Amino acid sequence: MSHIKKVILKNFRNFEFLNLEFNEGVNLILGKNGEGKTSILEAISLCVSGNSFRPGKYDTYIKFNESVSQIKTFFFDGYLDEDSQLNFFETKKEIFYNSKKTSLAHLQKKNHYILFSPESLSVIKEGPEERRNLIDSVLVSFSKENVEIISNFKKALKTRNKILRDHKKELTPIHETHRLLNSLDELYLKYATSLTTQRIKVINKITPFVKDAFQFITGDKNVDISVDYIMSSEVINDLQPSKIYNKYQMKREQRLSTELATGTSLVGPHKHDIQFLFNKKDSRYFCSQGQQRALILAFKMAQIIYHHSVFAKYPILLLDDVMSELDETKRHNLLTFLKNIKAQIFITTTEYDLQNQIEQSNLSVYKIVKGRVLTDDSTEVHL
Repeated sequence: MSHIKKVILKNFRNFEFLNLEFNEGVNLILGKNGEGKTSILEAISLCVSGNSFRPGKYDTYIKFNESVSQIKTFFFDGYLDEDSQLNFFETKKEIFYNSKKTSLAHLQKKNHYILFSPESLSVIKEGPEERRNLIDSVLVSFSKENVEIISNFKKALKTRNKILRDHKKELTPIHETHRLLNSLDELYLKYATSLTTQRIKVINKITPFVKDAFQFITGDKNVDISVDYIMSSEVINDLQPSKIYNKYQMKREQRLSTELATGTSLVGPHKHDIQFLFNKKDSRYFCSQGQQRALILAFKMAQIIYHHSVFAKYPILLLDDVMSELDETKRHNLLTFLKNIKAQIFITTTEYDLQNQIEQSNLSVYKIVKGRVLTDDSTEVHL
């Protein structure tokens, strides 16, 4: 089982220096709001995936009055001890893996985590981008090839948008713009088709697990849960890439004049949506906030179960103050679920009595008090 052994922070967020070791089971991080609990989880997510689950530019990672920050994580991948390191400057970041400079895509292929947070539990009522990111996070965790597919599409989209913007700014004449688009679009539509196909495939595979997890977390055995992929306001659950490609070609011809006028790409998986259905009705409009949260919680649990079914191991789990968002029944059922899986789990909370509710023998507790991190035996960790 892959697990984080230690994280070292230098001038990261509100930490001047932190050297913190973790166990393979549950790591509970306690403290009041604003003490830096989430920053520790964020550091782990950055070293695992190269990206943060919190919004912000590179300079937000740097402690006030400093010019650079550093995160280094040591982990055991099941066979060897390895490490990843990120250095943040005001306008850029550097990524190292086993002391060698590497790319974001390479880092994302190595290890994976699943995040539970108040923001992630609000995905259903947020915009389509949040739901697309939810599905893409599943893609990345299941296939190294999917990392390349997402990366290739984003690069092609960026190039295409630049061509359209340059035309709108009158930097490129119309005939040259058409030439550039025609030379790019065969590849662009190929990448768009690949990403769309993979999204639909993973939705079809994970949906039965989501239904089971929802019934478990809510105790309601009679509810039907399904997930649809929405392309141009149409439900597309067909895996045939040729049909998807043909739809893209048709939409491209229909919307090209509008794209030229607006200076942005209007055709592609960056414009799609994912619909969570509760008894065949759109959960955005027919579910309470509690039911919406239970749906996304079930999706995250399903992602864990599906990951184990594919790789015979669990991903790293990050739970950022999520317990406060759940009622007593859902909290109890989530803790029961976590107790029965053999994963490394990181939980942040303001509730000091939560450690008494976690029935886990392999439990470490870290308390953040006034900028100091204490272990459960009140021994100060080097800070």
